[in-house]
Amino acid sequence: LYPNYENRDYILFRIGFSYWKLSPKTKDRDQVNTLKAKKAFEIFLESYPKSQYSANARKYKKTIEKIISSEKTKKVQ
Repeated sequence: LYPNYENRDYILFRIGFSYWKLSPKTKDRDQVNTLKAKKAFEIFLESYPKSQYSANARKYKKTIEKIISSEKTKKVQ
């Protein structure tokens, strides 16, 4: 990415969103893309906490964290 590109926040958000869209819709599938989405949203929120896309990024990240935590709980049982 170009560091001075004026829409860099949008691009970073879309990277996370793209991984999110590739994530499986069931919890019993491989969550690699889900984890990539989480990481991308974390990078986005760290870089652009006040972006117009931040609220959506937080929402997706929270959803991902619920999915991941329910997976970990399921594996422990």
